Amino acid sequence: MSTHPRRRTTDPVNPSHYHGDYVMRVIEDFQLDFLSGTIVKYLLRAGNKPGDSILQDLKKAHWYLERKIAALSKSTDPQAIDRTNLKELPPDAARKAVK
Repeated sequence: MSTHPRRRTTDPVNPSHYHGDYVMRVIEDFQLDFLSGTIVKYLLRAGNKPGDSILQDLKKAHWYLERKIAALSKSTDPQAIDRTNLKELPPDAARKAVK
């Protein structure tokens, strides 16, 4: 009888569909906020989780993207709007894009 505890074949903290820490490193390297990081997470892992379809993951990313757009639309912080690259648009176009 072995004295070693039985090892799990899957890691509940970092399952195989996480692809190691790649997704986390991307989120950290780009210093993404929660919503943006979650969008990236679902896009990069789309279709890799057992039982989840690509469409399901894309719908999740879309849900978070809509929340991010809504948050930016309500924001009066000019830097929040600048991070969406709206600063490259003419001022009227930027205002219309976030309404």
